[in-house]
Amino acid sequence: MNSDDLRVFLRVAEARSLSRAAAVLRRPKSSVSRQLARLEEEAGAMLVERGRDGIRLTDAGRVLLDHARQVAALIDGAAAAVQASLVTPRGVLRVNAPHLFATHFLAPRLPGFLAAHPGVTVVLDVAPVPVGAQAAEPDVMIRVGPLEDSSLIARRLGNSEVRLYATPAALHGLAPDVAVALIRDAGLAEAAPLGHHRSIVAFEEGRPVRRMEALEPLVRHGIVMAGAGAAWLPAFLCRAAAARGDLVDLTPGAPLGPIALHALFSAEGGTSPKVRAFLDFLTRTMDVLEAGKA
Repeated sequence: MNSDDLRVFLRVAEARSLSRAAAVLRRPKSSVSRQLARLEEEAGAMLVERGRDGIRLTDAGRVLLDHARQVAALIDGAAAAVQASLVTPRGVLRVNAPHLFATHFLAPRLPGFLAAHPGVTVVLDVAPVPVGAQAAEPDVMIRVGPLEDSSLIARRLGNSEVRLYATPAALHGLAPDVAVALIRDAGLAEAAPLGHHRSIVAFEEGRPVRRMEALEPLVRHGIVMAGAGAAWLPAFLCRAAAARGDLVDLTPGAPLGPIALHALFSAEGGTSPKVRAFLDFLTRTMDVLEAGKA
């Protein structure tokens, strides 16, 4: 049986009139009559009978009425579920991000996103994924610095700054501006692209000396927190320690960068509610971070 024919039958049963049912459905009375006749033919029984007081259901019509209501409810429920899926974030969201960013920026903030969107499950991966590797392409890829050419859409989230940090003890009483001036005068303040400056500069008898090098920011961070010297580090990694006074920002007015932070996603993925919600979350979070409130 045709679901639309069943809906017509429901309207006729409720209105007890072909004319009133046609008006509710905004269809010609002849069309309503044809659909009702077709339904009766398929059912193999008369569903309505016409009397002076309008249309009445036959026994067969009353049996069909309950089933027609159930079918209509199922169809309406299915349609509502589909519409909800188009606006409500739900499902598995696969995110790929650099290890440092994922560990120290995303991980502490993801619970807030999940609380706001209980229908979403996040799979966070830090393994390098080449841009354009469609077989393994996640829903969202976060990248720091210059982007490779690809067919993916790039949404700028904000900037990642790299600053020069040291513990108060590592300065041996030197004022921050004096320490920076000494480092620059010694030619030790240069920074490589993307802030990958390896040097850890210690102060010995008032002189800056390069004592160690480490490419990995987390390693430099550990060395700096141990009081072994000053090094360039991502600001988001050190902001909390600086706020506590455990670290000193030696370059408050002259950070390196800004280094652009982007989210990459496919054109199709950009229409997904879960992806849109995550991108909006990242943008809001970065705005708060850059404002110095997180």
